[in-house]
Amino acid sequence: MIALGAGKFLDDWSQLPAADLVFANPLYQLSLLARVPKRLARLPPSPWPGSAERGSAILAGRFNCAGQTVRADRPDWFHRDAAAAVLAELHSFSWLDDLAAAGDEAAQSRARDLVADWLVRGRKWSRVSWAPEVLGSRIAAWL
Repeated sequence: MIALGAGKFLDDWSQLPAADLVFANPLYQLSLLARVPKRLARLPPSPWPGSAERGSAILAGRFNCAGQTVRADRPDWFHRDAAAAVLAELHSFSWLDDLAAAGDEAAQSRARDLVADWLVRGRKWSRVSWAPEVLGSRIAAWL
């Protein structure tokens, strides 16, 4: 008898799905012991190319979000008077592509600083920042 967990059992290995046979195999487990690379050897091209002009504006402390300009070195991620569309774009991190398009060390440093700032100050729950479409965009931008 083969235990599947949660009180489920099979009488025969042939009844297991192929993925279970592969991933439960001790030889597969050995393949997971390799060193994890420190960085990717090659990055795929960005599917959403940014604007170097907008990236330069962010470096100068001007975020253009939802047709409005937010002037700040570090955005107030939860500004009470900001429109929901502006906050959604800030929290989506779609503007990271613009910093990437600016393409210099200052832009990379600024991107790291803004992500770190959000991780400290911006991660509290709000309806706008954790809306599925905003969260999905943020994760895609971070990847």
